[in-house]
Amino acid sequence: MRSAFSLVESLVALTILAVALLSMALLPVATTKLLAASAQRERASALALSLLEKAEGVEPDSLRSVSFDFPEGFTGSLSVEEESFSVALTAVVSWRNPTGGERSVTYRRQVSRHGTSP
Repeated sequence: MRSAFSLVESLVALTILAVALLSMALLPVATTKLLAASAQRERASALALSLLEKAEGVEPDSLRSVSFDFPEGFTGSLSVEEESFSVALTAVVSWRNPTGGERSVTYRRQVSRHGTSP
């Protein structure tokens, strides 16, 4: 009959404990990266919606496609597509994701050429 742990059992237990503690230690790092990516997506969405709102305030016939460089590493573009009774506005904002790779958000709106009056 044994009353103590062997050296092998102790090493196996320490290895399992080390793997568990390492994964718990990496959790805050992964959470911080996800939070930063989410904040950048939210900022890009706000910039794209701002582009669309500014374009809606301009006479539809005077709109043209343009590109923008925003602070904080964001780039944006506003494209205008002529349609029979409206203008289609598409705003795209791109940025470099902290976890790697290029990301972008796209919003599209229709703007009437003739307003709401008959």
